[in-house]
Amino acid sequence: MTRDLNRYEAEYLSDYGFERTMVSYRHQFLMERMKLLRPDTIWEIGCGPELLCAAFQSRGGRFLEWIAIEPIESFCRRAREAGVPNLQVLHGTAEDWLPRLAIRLPAPDYIICSGLLHEVSSADEMLGAIVNAMGPNTILHVNVPNAKSLHRVLAVEMGIISHEAELGKRNRSLQQTAVYDARQLAEAMVKAGLRITCEGGFMLKPFPHAMMEQIRPYLGEQVLDGLYGLGKRRPELSAEIFIEAARN
Repeated sequence: MTRDLNRYEAEYLSDYGFERTMVSYRHQFLMERMKLLRPDTIWEIGCGPELLCAAFQSRGGRFLEWIAIEPIESFCRRAREAGVPNLQVLHGTAEDWLPRLAIRLPAPDYIICSGLLHEVSSADEMLGAIVNAMGPNTILHVNVPNAKSLHRVLAVEMGIISHEAELGKRNRSLQQTAVYDARQLAEAMVKAGLRITCEGGFMLKPFPHAMMEQIRPYLGEQVLDGLYGLGKRRPELSAEIFIEAARN
């Protein structure tokens, strides 16, 4: 399936809602990982409309090089206009740019593929392109929504969906192709020639985005922070799962 990026951009921004909160916690989790691993060179596959590198820098994070590969032109423009030092923004796909970068530059310390693998037409092709650009010391971070998230398990019990991995209305509007559980994500990465170094989850989300956005004003930051931490403690039910891996 070829993605219609113009339609994706319109749908994503029109239904941002609770996704803004999820992006914030996704960034928080990635910043925790980067502060632990301390990479100097970072390549990011898909920077989106809100910049992780800007948030990381504003919280004291340091890096020598950050290359963002983004297929949506308006997101590239926002990233370039942010004026983040040591950031290079490349318009296009990972499959197009990674082979060229691998020839020109040393392999990075850290590659981020955040909230993306479930959206591309071929996860195998994307993972293959990433693995080919990795060096022996590169760590790849992948995170995706969890098919066994509490809100999906609850939806099955309520009869709203027939099984946890069923694509919902939001999944279809964003042209998403799959919903991974932890086992499926691990299998995809091992198949690509990767060795898992760390895995888990973050953020417990009891309800779908639309309902979470409705009740968000009543939750407050303390509750949301608690749900974020609870997702790390109970990754099997977390809203999002992650794997970090190195080349075999």
